[in-house]
Amino acid sequence: MKKIWDVLSVFIPTFIGRVGFILLGFVDSLVLARYNATHLGYQSIADMPIGFFCVIIQGLTQGVLFQTTIAYGAKKYKEAGDAFHLAIKQSLLLSLPFLLLAPFSKMFFTYMNNPEAADTISNLFLILLAGIPFAVLYSIGQLFLQGIKKPMVCMTLVLIANVLNFILNNVLVFGMYGFPEWGAYGTVVTTTTIRMFLVLSVLAYIWFMKDHALYGIRQWHLPPKEQRKLQRKLGLGALLNIVSEEGTYAVNMFIASLLTLSVVAVYSLAFRTMYFIFIIAVSIAVTSAFYVGKAFGEKNIRRVFRIIWSGCAACAITMILIGVGLYWARDALTAWITTDIEVRQALPTLLAIVSSLLLWNGLQALFIIDLRTLRDIWVPTLIKAVTFGLMPLLSWIFCFVYDGGAPGLMASVWIVNALCCLAFMGRMIYLNKTMRL
Repeated sequence: MKKIWDVLSVFIPTFIGRVGFILLGFVDSLVLARYNATHLGYQSIADMPIGFFCVIIQGLTQGVLFQTTIAYGAKKYKEAGDAFHLAIKQSLLLSLPFLLLAPFSKMFFTYMNNPEAADTISNLFLILLAGIPFAVLYSIGQLFLQGIKKPMVCMTLVLIANVLNFILNNVLVFGMYGFPEWGAYGTVVTTTTIRMFLVLSVLAYIWFMKDHALYGIRQWHLPPKEQRKLQRKLGLGALLNIVSEEGTYAVNMFIASLLTLSVVAVYSLAFRTMYFIFIIAVSIAVTSAFYVGKAFGEKNIRRVFRIIWSGCAACAITMILIGVGLYWARDALTAWITTDIEVRQALPTLLAIVSSLLLWNGLQALFIIDLRTLRDIWVPTLIKAVTFGLMPLLSWIFCFVYDGGAPGLMASVWIVNALCCLAFMGRMIYLNKTMRL
């Protein structure tokens, strides 16, 4: 029972923290949608490149989680602190080129036929651009605290941030309590303010935590050259995996846009449903990675793979149960989500596909995170690139050769995730037989 609670003490705050962070963006959109659809469009366009920039930097600095968990398991606490210091340095250096884009911001939106709208979006973009270092530094603090088994801190901060975000959004967007009515400007100011709050809070906690000396937080040290090189490789591998996955999903959405608006709507709703459930799988994967990294640092190879396969079983059971529930409730969920007749006719079919896709989607996420924790970088990266690279081709064939529409798009996602998951499983079985520490 004690072991189960120990695992839940990592999983629950990790899951709540990730859901809470997504809710921040959801509330931004919800408040603006209530205010003015045009302003929501302005904010969405301005935020699109910002999200891409953050993904690049966060991917490149993701090695801090894997290095920290391994150092924590090996009881080399100073090395965990050194990995944190290196990630801080990397994030600031990587943020600089994007901040230098500020003088050229108006050039990004010259493609728009409406000069006034382009000018507004450019100004929104600048405010969001200023928040990039804060967003990335918070992510590093979050990964570091997860790696040393303190996920409760970020969960608490994100819950507080959600309350502040809701209040500030309404006050600044609608102009309450004597504040000016800023519309979309209110939302982007709120976003940047919340990011500042999160990073200042998390860094303050790390600086003042009672065991700061154990990790050498206040003594600026970088890891040895070999460790720095490994952490950069882990980050590069993570980035390439993110680009492979997000890029092919973006191409799938583009293919949907070549069909009809109803196909875009149905596919988008089904995909978002899958993504929200995917957060559960990622939370299980991060929890698994913590214990895998700890065992890896202890050089206990039998325990490493016992944890991996236990995590695999937990993820599979969870995804199957959610999948069964989604399949059973697909009609009711569709009726709750939309009133559009055309969408209501097509969405249950896609949700049925998603219900069986969850298993593959969840397991491939768990396998790749655990493989990175084992410092297996390039083979999983290649597997992800090759398998996900098939998605646009399959989608094109299903949609334009067989006229499969939205179900064809989701079928390609199902096939690619299944292939990727099976390939990762084969790689893990191979390492289970051959890895020595």
